[in-house]
This record gives sequence, structure tokens and C-alpha cells, in this order.
Amino acid sequence: YDFESQEASRRFEELMDRLRQQLANQLFEQMSGAMQQMTPEDLARMKDMPIDRVKLDRSLTVDVDTSENARTIIAAVIHLIHGLGLEVIAEGVERKAQIEVLRAVGCNTFQGHAFAEAMTEEAFFAWLAERKDAQPSAERSTRA
Repeated sequence: YDFESQEASRRFEELMDRLRQQLANQLFEQMSGAMQQMTPEDLARMKDMPIDRVKLDRSLTVDVDTSENARTIIAAVIHLIHGLGLEVIAEGVERKAQIEVLRAVGCNTFQGHAFAEAMTEEAFFAWLAERKDAQPSAERSTRA
């Protein structure tokens, strides 16, 4: 790169941002299955990690709608993650009741069969197009 030009500097910064995001995404995926095994020291180190979201493993979300203890644990974990300024994604959400509980304790991003079964990339884009076409036009215009 020619660091003398502003364009080259801008492109370099964009490249570095993409690399940081890729590394953060890899770390995010690695962490999502390990949350339940984290020690207090691991939790303390989260504040210095280059991440912007944490995915909660299915084992933490599976019975939030049926177990008071599970709700207490998930609420504390979500509060901790939000306190670090990170987004929370709940994995393994299969029932509307789970969504309601998770929303009530501060989680707004979900992944799981409550929305759709696992699918190929082609099937995903077809599913997405069907949902977009099914949205009322007024609702579509407010979701920019």
C-alpha cells in the first residue's frame, strides 16, 4: 500500500476492520459453546476481548420457560454480557415461550427452530424472500 495517499490509508483501515471482524467472529463462535465452562477469570478477560456479541449455548436456554433456576441463571448471564456492552444471541430457541422469557430478561436476538429448521444457503434465500414478500408494505418501509 502507498500510505502517502488518503485512499490507500482508507483502504488499509477497511482491510484492518474486516480482519478484526473476522477474528472477532471466529472468537465469538468458539466462545458460544464454551460459556458454560468459563471460570471467573475467563469472564473477567471478556472485557478485553475484541468481540461485540456473545452467543448463549443451547444448554443455557433450553428450559428457561420451565425452570425458575434456569431463568435466574440466564438473566444474570445476560445482565453480565450487556454490562460489558456486548450483544447477546440466544441459541437453540425452539418455543415461543422461550422467546418471551428471553425477551423479558433482555435478550433480543435469537437463533433456533422456533423460526426455521436448518437449511441450505439456497433454501435460506428463498425462505427470506418469501418472508419479505409477506410483510405488509408499511412494515417493510420502517425496517431500513
